[in-house]
Amino acid sequence: MPYEKLDPRAPDLWGKAENASIAAEMTADEILATDLGKFLDANIGATNT
Repeated sequence: MPYEKLDPRAPDLWGKAENASIAAEMTADEILATDLGKFLDANIGATNT
C-alpha cells in the first residue's frame, strides 16, 4: 500500500492552503522527483532539460 493514514496529531503536517507556498520554494528538479513530477513527466513529458 503506497499511502498510509496520517495521524492528525502529528506536529509536522501542513494545511492544504500552504501547498502552493511550499511548491514555490522548490526547484523544478525537486518537484520532478515527487510523485506529482513523475506523473507529469509520464503524461506530458515534463522532464526538466
